[in-house]
Amino acid sequence: MSFALWDSIPDAELLAAAATGKLATPEQSSVAGRTHVERSPGEVKLRDFLLAWLKADQPADLAKDAKRFPGFDAAVASDLRTSLELFLDDVVWSEGSDFRRLVLAEEVFLNGRLAKFYGVGSFPDPLFLRVALDPDNGRVC
Repeated sequence: MSFALWDSIPDAELLAAAATGKLATPEQSSVAGRTHVERSPGEVKLRDFLLAWLKADQPADLAKDAKRFPGFDAAVASDLRTSLELFLDDVVWSEGSDFRRLVLAEEVFLNGRLAKFYGVGSFPDPLFLRVALDPDNGRVC
């Protein structure tokens, strides 16, 4: 797919999707293809740079102690990655784009599963919404 669309090797996101079986059906491949056509190679390169800068560019190998972190599983880890990518895209490509938000932002993107994991109310799932952080403690309001 990557060679056909960009004449280049697959990016980390496409490789991860393939490795986790998320391109197994024609429908999944079609969605991935549309997503990659909609993003320019420059956008993907910038996101890849930011993920490398944050040291989040490697495949997720997260394991947490179930007693200390109840509810943390592969789905929550995947949602955290999506939340990070939405935040990065918002910082870079939104109308109020400002690189200082990378370290000063007072909001995160949550969906229903992450809201439940953090114990901060109910959100529609799988929709991600921008949620303000409490300025006093940096936790989700």
